[in-house]
Order: sequence, then C-alpha cells, then structure tokens
Amino acid sequence: MAARLAGVTHKRLTLLLVLDNVGATASGACTGRVLLGLKKRGFGQGKLNGFGGKVEAGETVAEAAARELEEVNAILQFATILNPSLTVEQ
Repeated sequence: MAARLAGVTHKRLTLLLVLDNVGATASGACTGRVLLGLKKRGFGQGKLNGFGGKVEAGETVAEAAARELEEVNAILQFATILNPSLTVEQ
C-alpha cells in the first residue's frame, strides 16, 4: 500500500472504463471502443474522461463501481431512446 502523507485527507474514488465488445477476438480481448464522457465541471472540465466517482460511507470500492456502472447504463439506455441507431448490450 502507498505511504500516506501526515495531515492529508484521502478520498476513495472509482474509475470505470466501459468497453464496446464489437470486434472482440476469440480470446475475449476487446478490439472495439472505449466509452468516455465529457467532464462538465471541476478539474479537467471540458476533457474526455472515464466514469466514476466517490466511494460513499459504508460502501466498498466494488459496490461504488457497480453503482457508477448502473448510472452509466441508465444514461446509455436513455441515449438509445434518443438515437435508435445506438445499441446497448448487457
């Protein structure tokens, strides 16, 4: 584990990279695309980024990542309504 600096507070964060399985190889390696979002505020505003967020109190990193993925999936499902040519597989 990395050393911690005295007096510095640390936030636990998740970062998800959503991969498109189109063109996956026989071994399962993804040869498709990575879904990125446009950062709307804060550090990196206006830049493309993966999805993620803060780990909430009482939540494990895995639970936080799953929650973030559910939020991204809801956005993707809504996007397919707006643009029927998009496909989302679960």
